[in-house]
Amino acid sequence: MPEPKKKRNRWSARVTVKLDDTALRDRAAELNLPWRRVADRAGLNWTTLCAKRRGRRPISADEVARLERALALAPGSLLLADDSEAQESASLCGAKLSLK
Repeated sequence: MPEPKKKRNRWSARVTVKLDDTALRDRAAELNLPWRRVADRAGLNWTTLCAKRRGRRPISADEVARLERALALAPGSLLLADDSEAQESASLCGAKLSLK
């Protein structure tokens, strides 16, 4: 009899980070972009972005890098300063993704 498949948590493969919502909000306001436009530029659903901003859903380093590119910010600028490991991870992710 075959073994049953293990259920995999869909968040288990991602490195989650802490988002600096104040910096995100300030940059979006500076560019005069509504949240739907920010989400579209980053390739996210706007309701998902809102949930991630409020901490209701985890956000990955890749998603932070996409938001930074969408808002023309330096890699790692949307991460909380106390999360140095995440800063490095997102910077590397942003650098890799910007080469495409």
